[in-house]
Amino acid sequence: MKPVESNRFFSALSVAMIFISSVLLAIWSIKNTIALRNILLISGVLIGLLILKNNRRLAQLISNRPTCSQFTPLILAACMFIWVLLHFLFFSQDEALQIQELRSTWLRVLQACFIGGVTGLIVGTNLNRSKFLWLGIFSSFLYLLFDYILAHIDSGLFFMPDYYFSSPFGNKINTVLMGNI
Repeated sequence: MKPVESNRFFSALSVAMIFISSVLLAIWSIKNTIALRNILLISGVLIGLLILKNNRRLAQLISNRPTCSQFTPLILAACMFIWVLLHFLFFSQDEALQIQELRSTWLRVLQACFIGGVTGLIVGTNLNRSKFLWLGIFSSFLYLLFDYILAHIDSGLFFMPDYYFSSPFGNKINTVLMGNI
């Protein structure tokens, strides 16, 4: 039997994972996409688990890089989740609200971090696949640009101070928009 990484199944999983990451990058900050985000997050986690379980090249990539500096992003992400748990356990003032945030927002962030980590490992084995991730980021900007042009055509104004409230990002705070970038 051929190794899993040499067959089409692994290649299809890799392409699916990069596609999911690219679409998530494109739609993460756009309003009314929560159902699609959740479907993509769950699918991405399942595909990521299959990829990690069945790929020897990724395991070798991880084992061949023992330096701490190469794992800095993973270490910082883990520290963020540790801080969230410490904040909940020791500094929470409204436990019901904090539990709700842990079950919704932070669960999605954990899923997205896992998907990003697996996607990074896939791209690390084939750098040409990173172009598709940039396509996801770029398409988000194109969507916003076309929406702004349509709003300009409707209003006739180049500068629209109220656009922030009617944009596809729908009055989300700037940190959400910066996270998309």
